[in-house]
Amino acid sequence: MSRDQEWWETQDGDEAWQHQQMQEALRREEEERAAEQEIKELEDDLRKWDEEHDDGALFVDGMEAALIGVGVQFSREIAIYDYDKCLDILIERDNMDIEEAIDHMEYHVIGAYAGKSTPVFLIRKEPYQDDVEKVQSNQAKQITVQLEFNF
Repeated sequence: MSRDQEWWETQDGDEAWQHQQMQEALRREEEERAAEQEIKELEDDLRKWDEEHDDGALFVDGMEAALIGVGVQFSREIAIYDYDKCLDILIERDNMDIEEAIDHMEYHVIGAYAGKSTPVFLIRKEPYQDDVEKVQSNQAKQITVQLEFNF
């Protein structure tokens, strides 16, 4: 085989390899485009579903005592619950300990997206105190103040 023949065969081999690489790159690019299109279609479907099923505020069954009120965002109503009161309900009603109640709230309640009207859970800067505890605390302060004035 002559040098010229070897060189041409090498060039032919390189061109075939380059052609194969280019075909693979085009195939990967086409797959990526198809995947992006599929994701866009899914997002559009979700957006349409949200718009069709926006019937106002959604409420959490069994958590009525923790409902603070209803907020409004861009003319959409959203139920607002007190997070700590929800924990109290789970602890009392379902006999959960505090860790179980927190896990349940985080995974099953807060982590559940139900569309644009999914409820909001208010987490207070200061821990929630039951109204009975507040009244008892205020009565104790009043008694202390009265005793101080009696001396």
